[in-house]
Amino acid sequence: MRKVLKTLELEYTTLEFYENFVVSQVREDVIFSKSQVYDLAIICSAHYAGKKYVYISNRVNNYNVDPIVYVQLEKMKKNLYGIGVVINKPSTLNMVQFEQTFIKTNSNIFFKLEEAMEWAEELLKK
Repeated sequence: MRKVLKTLELEYTTLEFYENFVVSQVREDVIFSKSQVYDLAIICSAHYAGKKYVYISNRVNNYNVDPIVYVQLEKMKKNLYGIGVVINKPSTLNMVQFEQTFIKTNSNIFFKLEEAMEWAEELLKK
């Protein structure tokens, strides 16, 4: 059974930290920028200091991501091992697939949060 170790409420997202992965649920109508990604990278890297983790974006709300943030993420990441994106609307699929072309680490798209969590755990076992 997975247990949330810590929940952190930020202005633009809620983070739920598990043993090996973090689930982020960005708030409605946010425009996800480089500074927010930088903040998340620092927070997550500090929480998982010295160990690999996976970032899971649970996209239940509508928001925009500047694809350039993924380029910035490559420069900032230390122990980030993968990015999973959970979508609940098929209409979001094309946008997320486009965003994934900018991700240079392990990544995948899911329709269920549970599947993303299982993927994260398997990925980290490798």
